[in-house]
Amino acid sequence: MLNETDIDVNHVNDLGWTALLEAVLLGDGGPAHREIVEVMLAHRADPRLPDADGATTRTLALSSRDRCNAPAGECNDLRDPRGPAAAGAQEA
Repeated sequence: MLNETDIDVNHVNDLGWTALLEAVLLGDGGPAHREIVEVMLAHRADPRLPDADGATTRTLALSSRDRCNAPAGECNDLRDPRGPAAAGAQEA
C-alpha cells in the first residue's frame, strides 16, 4: 500500500500518534507486527517524531521492550534503520 499511494507515513492523527507509534504500542510484537514496523521504517517513518506528550516512538518501544517478560529477542524492538550508532545518537 505504501508503494502505491502518496500517504504521508508520518501523518499525526488527532490523538498525536503516527501509524508507527500505533503499530509499536498496539502491536503484540509478533512477526506480523514486526513486519509492519519494518515496512513503515523502510518508507521513511520517523521513530523520532514525538507523540502529544513528547515521547518518541523509539523511546516508547524501548520502554515496552524493557517491561517485556519474554526471552531476549522476542520482545518488540524498534531499531533505527541506519543502525545502532545512529539510534543512540538520536536519543542523546
